[in-house]
Amino acid sequence: VFFKSEYECIKKIIDTFVPKYQSVIVVNPIWTLLKLVCLENKVNIEYSTLNNNSKNLTPNFNLILKYINTKTKLIYLSSPNIISGQSIEKEDFEAFIKEVPENIIVVLDQRYIEFSNKPNILKGEKYLNHKNIIVLRTFNNFYSIENLELSYIITNKAISKFISENIIINQIDYFNEQLALEVYNDKYYSTIKSKLIKERQRIMVHLKENKIDFFPS
Repeated sequence: VFFKSEYECIKKIIDTFVPKYQSVIVVNPIWTLLKLVCLENKVNIEYSTLNNNSKNLTPNFNLILKYINTKTKLIYLSSPNIISGQSIEKEDFEAFIKEVPENIIVVLDQRYIEFSNKPNILKGEKYLNHKNIIVLRTFNNFYSIENLELSYIITNKAISKFISENIIINQIDYFNEQLALEVYNDKYYSTIKSKLIKERQRIMVHLKENKIDFFPS
């Protein structure tokens, strides 16, 4: 399901699945737009933390599971993480999602997945057999073209149909559709990604040489 912007996307998810005075569990620091929408909708925010496991910052899944109660309607995770740029390990995510009740929506924010070059990166669309997963993607970050804020969710057919039928006005115009299609197929962005990866590796080597601790992002 496509949306005009990241804001419209997360707002629709919260409007649809989280009633007023119910709760959303997030990993702090929180995505600013999500916090804004929760405040607008009078939705409670429960803050979990990141674990520092040597070279990795990972969500504290045990703490998230402890926070779940009758008011919990949604859990928000980001992978690659919006703070560290690191991805959730597949094994950790699979173990976690098995413990989450099916009536609680899990939003997996993957708005920065195009920046990653890991061959075994967690891909949310591989887990749509779980009925409560919504994967969030966007053209707004990696492609970085003015006015192209097109965002979309990937989820199972039942949820996508339910959300689509509740969108009164389709704000996606033909220009944005065609622009998104052009950049998606443009080989220029493969070149840019290669340059970003090389520069990232160069910086990490420099940090190692100077004995500066860092998270491999």
